[in-house]
Amino acid sequence: MKKSILFLGLSTLVLTGCSEKDKAYYLSHIDDAKTKFKQCEKRMFEAMSSRDQEKFEAVGKDKECVAAEQALREDRKIQAEKKRLEEEALQKAEVSKARKQLDKKFANLDWKETAYQYVNSDCAKKFFIAPNNYECRAFKEIYDEKAEQGKQELLKNSLEQLVTSKKAYCSKDQRRYSACDIWKSAVKEQSKVEFSALDFDQLHRQSNKYCNYGSQYYDACSTLEEVAREKENMIIDQYVKNYESLKKDYNQCVTKLAKIGDSYKVYKQRAEIAENYPCPQAHLARLKLGLPFDNFKTLMD
Repeated sequence: MKKSILFLGLSTLVLTGCSEKDKAYYLSHIDDAKTKFKQCEKRMFEAMSSRDQEKFEAVGKDKECVAAEQALREDRKIQAEKKRLEEEALQKAEVSKARKQLDKKFANLDWKETAYQYVNSDCAKKFFIAPNNYECRAFKEIYDEKAEQGKQELLKNSLEQLVTSKKAYCSKDQRRYSACDIWKSAVKEQSKVEFSALDFDQLHRQSNKYCNYGSQYYDACSTLEEVAREKENMIIDQYVKNYESLKKDYNQCVTKLAKIGDSYKVYKQRAEIAENYPCPQAHLARLKLGLPFDNFKTLMD
């Protein structure tokens, strides 16, 4: 019985010792992987030189060759990531060191003064701040924090209040990174909040107020258009999914326009219907459904 157990144990050891080395093995024994891969490369080149297709294919099917190559490829990724993290940690430490010096200068400045200092610095002129430009990276870090503070302070106001306060922030400097730039970011965020609370028809009717070039509200125009576009797409999608709703609203447009007539004299009255919700959206939904172009001439069945 003991002999049987001993024999079984030896057999297991022999089998283990002779088993193929897999990717996991080579990944933890990279030098072995390099040696094995060189051997496999040599075999492959020899097969190519002798034009021995069978030997060439045998190398490609050799599990240890494949495992060694896969392990080396993964190890390169691991080493690259390790190097990246080390460089990142080094850069972070250097930026932190540079920031300690800058904090002494800017700690007591408010966000407007910090913006003034940054926008007039060489750092603000750079399209891209190099990773090893620690002073500029530290300065930009300070600016970003102060800019966020400024934006949050401004966001305590309504959009109307922000718009009327523009002169205080934008009369002297409207460059990127200026106090005006921070004001614009607050206007964008506040307008998104307020416009999102309106329905599409309300937004559409606000376009003249916000999107006439030269209007004091023009800074909020792009946000109004963005929110309106999102809401309009939702309306169109709902029409596409609900044919009865589309038919009802489209037919209302057809009926109203038919009552007005086609005369050129009434084009303004026609435009008031055809260019305002829900007619354009119903028209676009029809096109999205692949229905023929009708221009509000025919009632939908």
